[in-house]
Amino acid sequence: MRVVLDTNILASAIRAGRGPIADIREAWLSGQFHLHISKPILDELERTLANPYFSSRLSREQVRLFVMSLRATSVVHPIPLFVPRVASHREDDFILATAKEALADFLITGDKRLQALQYHHETRILPAQLFSDCLHEIAEIDDRLHVADREASERGVSVEDIVMEIQLAKLRTIESYQSSKGIQ
Repeated sequence: MRVVLDTNILASAIRAGRGPIADIREAWLSGQFHLHISKPILDELERTLANPYFSSRLSREQVRLFVMSLRATSVVHPIPLFVPRVASHREDDFILATAKEALADFLITGDKRLQALQYHHETRILPAQLFSDCLHEIAEIDDRLHVADREASERGVSVEDIVMEIQLAKLRTIESYQSSKGIQ
């Protein structure tokens, strides 16, 4: 699953102790989805983390390590110099362009203006809570997969059939969050 996290989510992730953003950070770091970013996102993140709110709460070393781990564990996409004007704020156009370039399944943002778009090309735009819910559902399906794998080997049944059924359930979950689950 390809995911773009808006700068507001990334900046919050560095300090989140628990809750949806902490869940998303843990899912990213454990490889449950592939994080896609761009240089404009990294630049905006560094500017955001340098503002007084964050700089009074984080050391430069914490910021450096976070940005370094971000670069090491994500796919960085080049963004064209000219980005079409789509969002109500220019900096949001670079977030949308990143999602488009990444062919992202999801763009996760706390920005209500971006959430109101709901989609950008094939990318579903969701708030953190809804994406966290999606990740929890997928984790439950993965747990079922492990149980089914163990049961299949104990009973001598074809694990491929069980795996296929569970993988389809994961796809249906992702598709349901991309289409029918509305933003509350």
